[in-house]
Amino acid sequence: MSNKRPGYTAAQIREAREYHFRRNERAGKPWGGKLAYYTEEADGDEVKKVRHMLTRTFTPEEAHSESQAKKAVTAWHIDLVREAERREAEAASAERQRYDVADYCDAFMRGLYEGGAVNPSTYRGYVSCLNRVRARFAGTMLDELTPQAIEGWERDMLGTLAPYTVVHAHVILKEVLHHAVAVRDLEWNPADAVRPPKRPHVEPNALGTIDRGRLLDALDQMEYSPIVLAARIALMTGMRRGEICGLRWKDVNLHTGVIHVRNAIGIAKGGTYQKEPKTGASLRDIPIAPELVGTLKDRHADMFEKRLAVSELTAEAFGELFVIGDIDGSYHNPSLITREWKMLASVLGLKGTQGRAPTFHDLRHTFITAALTDGHADVKTVASMAGHSNVAETLNIYASADGQAQRRTADRMGDVFAAERATAAEAREAEEVSRGKVRRIASGRS
Repeated sequence: MSNKRPGYTAAQIREAREYHFRRNERAGKPWGGKLAYYTEEADGDEVKKVRHMLTRTFTPEEAHSESQAKKAVTAWHIDLVREAERREAEAASAERQRYDVADYCDAFMRGLYEGGAVNPSTYRGYVSCLNRVRARFAGTMLDELTPQAIEGWERDMLGTLAPYTVVHAHVILKEVLHHAVAVRDLEWNPADAVRPPKRPHVEPNALGTIDRGRLLDALDQMEYSPIVLAARIALMTGMRRGEICGLRWKDVNLHTGVIHVRNAIGIAKGGTYQKEPKTGASLRDIPIAPELVGTLKDRHADMFEKRLAVSELTAEAFGELFVIGDIDGSYHNPSLITREWKMLASVLGLKGTQGRAPTFHDLRHTFITAALTDGHADVKTVASMAGHSNVAETLNIYASADGQAQRRTADRMGDVFAAERATAAEAREAEEVSRGKVRRIASGRS
């Protein structure tokens, strides 16, 4: 065979046609094989297909019958395709620009942020994760990254960080490497071969019945402040901190008793900003209880009076004001909500069902848990009110709460079946009595 560099590409040789034949002109009449492939070559102003032929003679060990000759040609064909693919991959690798893993990740995420694909608060979380990537892989070239290196990195992080944090880091690195493969900066994604750590199920630290009552009673005794109204809204609607801070009067219908969640306040490096809620499902309409309607009406009247005392006001202009914001049009900082709630919960001595002091977000957990366990609401309804993208998300977080709802359903079904059984037994006994009377009459007995 010729030692010349093959004149075909992997794609061309892959489409080659296979032939086998007997070489009668040679001693022993060995079997041979041919592969016919085509190339396109310029001929003046035209492009024509040119047929090329590769030929090989097999040894008796490789093929001593026609059926073996067919298999030998196919095996030879496969070897040539693999060799061509390897050759092209090596050539592409030699020409491919090499990147530092940490620098590549930084550039990719910065591109997403600057292009508007992620909001500032999400990008802030990415930066925290990328700092861990840089600490481990700075100086490692992208094409040198291996599954074993990624596994070791994640294993070491599990020694000091929560599994959820490690899973988040895994997902982000895998996404970056997936992009690198898509744009041909990397041949394959080594993170595909790494199984991320399991996310442990963490029970929500919701307030129990007694502490819910204590909190509501305490809020009733307090004068208005942003945290007093924010805590009441969170407890009675399950809204997130940023959604409450971003709630405007134009999105509160006091006549129908509905809050339209359309805006939120995010936190980013250097300050806060307005944004859409967390996900598409977070854009939702939440019916509210008459008690909360009354509280919001009081706040609306007080705020309207104070603003009117400063300047003339149209309904449209008032609608742009934030419910727990100031009359100057500013919104309340979500970070202040966190600090103010921490002080309030400490003063009241509140504890969640997991024995920890509740965070402000735990008020959201409290609403959802109470709706499932004490409000007798179905999971689908609660998921839509909470702004979860699907019912599975609600079940994954509030499995135990739904378990109690399932227990109530089982008990109710037990009562249903018991009643049906009793009805059937009464009917059977009545029928037996009737049959007994018929037999006595037939026998002449009264």
